[in-house]
Amino acid sequence: KSGDYAGGPAFGRHKLRRRAPHAWPPQEQREPGPMPQFASEFDLSRQMTNFLNELDLGVRAANQEIIHERIPDLDREKAFVFATMVARLRADYLDAAFKHCSPGAQSGLQDIEELRAKRLTYEEARDAFQALRHAIEVGYIDIAQMDGAAGKKSNGTGG
Repeated sequence: KSGDYAGGPAFGRHKLRRRAPHAWPPQEQREPGPMPQFASEFDLSRQMTNFLNELDLGVRAANQEIIHERIPDLDREKAFVFATMVARLRADYLDAAFKHCSPGAQSGLQDIEELRAKRLTYEEARDAFQALRHAIEVGYIDIAQMDGAAGKKSNGTGG
């Protein structure tokens, strides 16, 4: 029976032949001459996407190698110590700011300079911590490797 497949209807059982995007329309249906504008734009877009994907892979590999080379013993404990340091610097900055705005406080130029120094120190540490978070989020730092570094220290197998 035409349209049947193994005794059942052919609906949903036929195989569609998929063509790669660059092969559409089929060669036999293309008009001779230069490629239509949209096709060349599509090819350019695909080439650009492929290049950017390759670039991302290269950037990730370079960052992984360089970060792990510079900070080979990075583990969860160090990350938490870093986070705690940022919290302390934030508290120092806020404490200094509140001291200057309390009733009867007289802030001189040196007080303001000290406040500015605390702010800059806090902001640099905060930005560095944000860089750590970003490196983890995009895969420059492997969480499994961070666990491995902590495990080596705790079980005495090296580190």
